[in-house]
Amino acid sequence: MTQAIRDHYDHAQQLIADGTWRVDPHAGLVHGVKGAPFRRTNSWGYVQIKFRAPEDWQTEHTVLAHRVIWEAEHGPLADGLTVNHLNGVKTDNRLANLEAVTQSDNMRHAYRTGLHQPVRSNARLTEQQVRDIYRRCRTGERDADLAAEYGMKRSAINNIRNGWSWRHVTLHQPTGR
Repeated sequence: MTQAIRDHYDHAQQLIADGTWRVDPHAGLVHGVKGAPFRRTNSWGYVQIKFRAPEDWQTEHTVLAHRVIWEAEHGPLADGLTVNHLNGVKTDNRLANLEAVTQSDNMRHAYRTGLHQPVRSNARLTEQQVRDIYRRCRTGERDADLAAEYGMKRSAINNIRNGWSWRHVTLHQPTGR
């Protein structure tokens, strides 16, 4: 964690110590200055708290509610640790549902419980299809058009074009990534 982000969590803990925010660890909520709990979720599904520090109103800071709750009860999280949701529900920030783990333990938990699935393309290509894709890329056809035709992601077509995948079929020598 960078020092700037650590400072955001330190400032959040100061807001709790000052009585500006209130933490209810049993309900898993952080209440703001008006008494209402923060409920905004970010694009990953976690409850996110945005605030501005009094000394710098131009800069918006962001912290995650589950970490604020954990640190309010247990103090600052040690370097290398993250907070895991035991039941996998990212908005369930009850203290009983949180644990401090390493990032690798967090990922193992996600795979073990089915919360995270490995990313695999549904497309299965034959070597002849790969040669056709490679040839068509070289004649100027767009990656997006080829991806739609073969039911693949555009990035997979780009990887074939540049020799980053299927190199043994196309014999293309990649120039770098």
